[in-house]
Amino acid sequence: MAASGSGNPVNHRTRDGRHARLLLGALAVAGGWAAFDTCLGARRITRAMAAGGRSRTRSIQRAFPVEAGETVMLGDSITADGDWTAALPDRRVRNRGIAWDTTADLLERL
Repeated sequence: MAASGSGNPVNHRTRDGRHARLLLGALAVAGGWAAFDTCLGARRITRAMAAGGRSRTRSIQRAFPVEAGETVMLGDSITADGDWTAALPDRRVRNRGIAWDTTADLLERL
């Protein structure tokens, strides 16, 4: 006969497995949240740095104004990173793309 208070070992292991899965799930959620929060913090810092970069880029662009007959490329980092002179060799192209630029920023520049 089993001693009083002793449970079935199979059921005991099953409960332990549930606890382990619950603990792993909680750790996964906590780890995901920590990674998400870190990403948001990095994004805030990056946006602050980007604002300063946009200001410097605009100053440089003002120093080299667009001339008549040039094709002007406006946009965000996708435009800024483009090699428009190579893409449009038959045109005089001025790249005015600025990383992290928004529609509001672009409208302000226009």
